[in-house]
Amino acid sequence: MITKMRLISFFILLLFFKFSHSQNDFYGSYENNLIYYDSSEDSKFEKKIRSNNYLKLNYLLNEKWNFETQLESYTPGALQNFSPDLKKTFVSILSVNYISERINLTAGSIFDQFGNGLIFRAWEDRKLGINNSIFGFNAKFDYKKFSVNTITGLQKIGTTLSNGRIYAIDIKYKFSEKFDVGTSYVGRHENIDFTNENKPTNINPTTNLISYRINYIGSKFYLNTEIISKSEDFISEYGFISNTNSKKGSAHYLNTGYYSSGIGLDFTFRRLENMSIYSNRNLYANEFNDGILNFIPALTKQYDYSLANINVYQSQPNVSFLDPLLMKAGEIGFQFEFYIKLKKNSFFGGKTGADLNINISNFNNLSGDFSFEEKSYDLDFLNFGQTYFSEQSINLTKDFSNNFSSIFVFINRYYNKRLVEQSAGKVNSKIIVIDNIFNINDTQSIEFDIQHLFNTNDKKNWLGTGFEYNLNFKNSIFGSYSNNYGNIKQKSSYYNLGVSRTIKNGLFSISYGKQRGGIACFGGICKYYPEYTGVSGTLSLNF
Repeated sequence: MITKMRLISFFILLLFFKFSHSQNDFYGSYENNLIYYDSSEDSKFEKKIRSNNYLKLNYLLNEKWNFETQLESYTPGALQNFSPDLKKTFVSILSVNYISERINLTAGSIFDQFGNGLIFRAWEDRKLGINNSIFGFNAKFDYKKFSVNTITGLQKIGTTLSNGRIYAIDIKYKFSEKFDVGTSYVGRHENIDFTNENKPTNINPTTNLISYRINYIGSKFYLNTEIISKSEDFISEYGFISNTNSKKGSAHYLNTGYYSSGIGLDFTFRRLENMSIYSNRNLYANEFNDGILNFIPALTKQYDYSLANINVYQSQPNVSFLDPLLMKAGEIGFQFEFYIKLKKNSFFGGKTGADLNINISNFNNLSGDFSFEEKSYDLDFLNFGQTYFSEQSINLTKDFSNNFSSIFVFINRYYNKRLVEQSAGKVNSKIIVIDNIFNINDTQSIEFDIQHLFNTNDKKNWLGTGFEYNLNFKNSIFGSYSNNYGNIKQKSSYYNLGVSRTIKNGLFSISYGKQRGGIACFGGICKYYPEYTGVSGTLSLNF
């Protein structure tokens, strides 16, 4: 481990190198996310101040050689509900990269994605506490229309590396700029140590995933499809690897659409059956996404409004036999989006015109015959089982003048908490948002929204609002308020007020408030955040 004094000394030394070398060969970034907790619902809450710090540095030796490293520091502790393995100070990224005309070689930390990420994605998301890079060797080869990408190594899990070794290869052939095909293979090799005496025979320690995909992007039409097969693998149940429950897996993905002047259609279908894959099997379905090897986001519309992010959907790729009434093997569903630009002086567009967006999504459990006693199932391919989540939304953006515009949002949502969260209840809600933007002058603007959530069950009705006042290009004031006034058992109010300032090569913000706990999603990947009251600060710098 690197001590704090050594980290400070190292940082000062790097700044010296920055000013002694040209800016073309040395660059980096620093990010700090700090919270002072006045109170928290987290039962493990101890430290008042917690902080996540990231110092990333790149050095370009010449046109072919690049060196990269990142230090992470969680002192005196990581923010709440980040993995307990994230602690103290350590090197999280370290790599050397060589690039020539046809060859790209990397030794060390590797970030990459095959296809749509359903078979493999190594990426970093600091808001979620994810850094699932592969520490090993990566070789890419390009020749005319043909490309090969190979990866082997161990995956980063907190401050350590995985037990399972990863082998991966991706091959792509481009018929033209519009059309290409590809195939991928990912192997996870991990010896299984069963905790009981009934150890099964003929165990294959390697789990194999194979993908085939087609991608076409035309002038008005696009099509992307991918099919994945996963070999039989033992599933972790209640934190232990089952010696009897082993399943195969598969994924089917289709995204297609049409776009033209003023109109667009997009349709996505996805079927997942036992598609979770972790570098260590015992990390199966962990809440921090530690050790996850693929990328399975929720294919539902993402919103910027607080009340629209209550009871959001999380993808369901796992097999689960929690009880005879709650048995899952994956998900099947679709999302359809329609966009049209309403012309000026038309009946619906009015004098200034408008933009209309309609979104429909529906995701269900896989239908089939389930046996709780035998922990087995016989699934239908296209039949939809119990509904996890369904939503229909309308989004209308309207300019009333050069200085004033509004966004009108209506959402009709069904959310099965019993199936998705494995808790209790089914939620039917309707959400209305009116978001107004006033441009005072070239540098000043005010954005103000009012929101309402109608619930006949769950926590009943909510009222919310938010605002942002941009004083100029550098300074802004923001705030939000929401009130669960319909909850007779426990009425709750949440609030937040803060300021942000753009500084040279960076951004600083600070706020105080009471933050609502619950599921939060970034890029379709979700996790639970505890409720707390306190001061939050963020500092990001690029140099």
